[in-house]
Amino acid sequence: MLVGVLGPASLAAGQSHDAPVQLIVEKGTPLRVALDRRVIIKRVGQPVEAVLDEPVFASDRIVIPAGTKVLGHVAQRTSV
Repeated sequence: MLVGVLGPASLAAGQSHDAPVQLIVEKGTPLRVALDRRVIIKRVGQPVEAVLDEPVFASDRIVIPAGTKVLGHVAQRTSV
């Protein structure tokens, strides 16, 4: 799970300036990413680095901008 907190300067009109707003991207949220180099998949669990193609939103706000480096792993491998 990814969590971001917006301070008072980022609040929408009409919201209290006393408490920050917590924005959560739930575990398992699909991300559109691009590999920046060739990867040879050898095993499930293998770490993979990529870059976000599109921003990630929570509550209509960008919580992770496009271009952010992401780390993941191979969850499944099938024969071709």
